[in-house]
Amino acid sequence: MMHCCVTRVARLLLVGLLFLSASLAAEDTSISQAETVERDFTSIIGGTRVIGGGPAYTSQFPSVVALVRDGFSSLAGRQFCGGTVVATRWIITAAHCLYDGNNRALPASSIRIIEGIIDLRAETPDEEIVVTNLYIHPGYDHAAESAYDDVALIEVATEMVAEPVSLFSGDVESLGSANAMIVGWGATNYENPQRAVFADIQQFATVPLVSNELCNDERSYDGYVGGGQLCAGFEEGGVDGCVGDSGGPLFVDTGNGVQQVGVVSYGRGCAEPFFYGIYTSVSAYLVWIGEYIDLPEDATPAATDQPRGSGSVGAQPPVLVQIDRNESAESDNTRRYTFVGSVALHGLGGIALLILLRNIGIRRMTGAPQA
Repeated sequence: MMHCCVTRVARLLLVGLLFLSASLAAEDTSISQAETVERDFTSIIGGTRVIGGGPAYTSQFPSVVALVRDGFSSLAGRQFCGGTVVATRWIITAAHCLYDGNNRALPASSIRIIEGIIDLRAETPDEEIVVTNLYIHPGYDHAAESAYDDVALIEVATEMVAEPVSLFSGDVESLGSANAMIVGWGATNYENPQRAVFADIQQFATVPLVSNELCNDERSYDGYVGGGQLCAGFEEGGVDGCVGDSGGPLFVDTGNGVQQVGVVSYGRGCAEPFFYGIYTSVSAYLVWIGEYIDLPEDATPAATDQPRGSGSVGAQPPVLVQIDRNESAESDNTRRYTFVGSVALHGLGGIALLILLRNIGIRRMTGAPQA
């Protein structure tokens, strides 16, 4: 009897060890797959795991700033979008970040810019930089439920310390499937919008660029993505910008150093299979940007990457549905497209909801992202 029990225990232990070994092997495989996006520009990248990302370290992305609402509460509770320093007193961001829940443009006085910190809860900036002017691209129509020309410039009252980022001026398609970096303070888990997880610490993630042809596949955006936009992500999903990341950068080492090629705009949900993140293509808007800031003489947009504009002829835009963060996501096949900065399309009531959710602190993540 004793021998029988010992034998049974030994077998159970063996099965347990085999299961553990298989689990570890599967975990190793998963990590290996994530790391197939080789980090070409390791000087600014510290990991591969924003959704599917990991925490940045101090001064890793000095040109990336947080847009916060004016107020006295924690910065983490007031942050709603990101942006990038493109000149000493200028920031590029997404146009949809600058609207409230009633389709009204936000007043400049309601926004503050935070630079030089990565932890919005633990760190205190030297100052909350005052915004003096907001310039939304004239082609952007917030009420039209489309995301074309989703780009804006912010002018601030005082010079910023960060070195302005270099803006890419070539044809994005020429970059192929180059590795790109998303940076921001957005949701790191959005499987259940009602219990979304946000990071206080700036996050980053690596994704490959994806051709507009692939992004327009019938399984994906089915012809909606046009000139002035670009896509990045994995076919299987899992890594993406999300709610709170809008307006932030998409960086690529283009061979001329690390440059900003895109501005985080929108997508269907966050990190869903076949639905890549969609970004405003910086090179398509250099002429417009150059009306406000001095650009290098060779910084001219590629002829193949002109903005499509909301009035252009082409595929019909998808229905952009507001996602109520107080409700569970729908489980049917309805396509739901999310501006990844302020929560929702069709009104962008998400700024207030995002701030409310941050202040409630549901499943608050204050350190590294959950596995």
